[in-house]
Amino acid sequence: MAGLAVFAAILWAVWYYLYPRLSGEVVSSTAQAEVCLVSPDARDGWSRATSLAKRTLYRSPQTILTTRELTTFRGFYRVESVGPATPVLTLHLTAEGAERLRALQAEASNEMLGLIIHGTLVGTLPLTERIEDTIEFELQGVSRDDAEHAFARLTQ
Repeated sequence: MAGLAVFAAILWAVWYYLYPRLSGEVVSSTAQAEVCLVSPDARDGWSRATSLAKRTLYRSPQTILTTRELTTFRGFYRVESVGPATPVLTLHLTAEGAERLRALQAEASNEMLGLIIHGTLVGTLPLTERIEDTIEFELQGVSRDDAEHAFARLTQ
């Protein structure tokens, strides 16, 4: 009987700790990350946000997703045949977060999403992309050091 209890404890540990990490790092519940709408044009009530790529955009006052709707992430570099590798951040969503984005996409498909980590706009994504249970931000124009810093901030 004791052997069965040990086996159950091992299975639980694998399920709880290892399984979520197969798709990436776990997003910390204390990480300061949010997804909101962004626009290159100023709008009433929207605030100015400068991205890591030094683009000036404007962010909506409403937050669409927070760390409660993000489960895991994967930061990596996409290598093209020409030019430097582009940092990419894939965020895995809860069912509620994915549903919220699909609903938003149905009503505002010409908008852009912005990913803000610790108050800094790190990437954008057009809402025309198909949304399943992940969203993928290409961090265009972001240095490797800044990308690594953004990836690390999601675990803090």
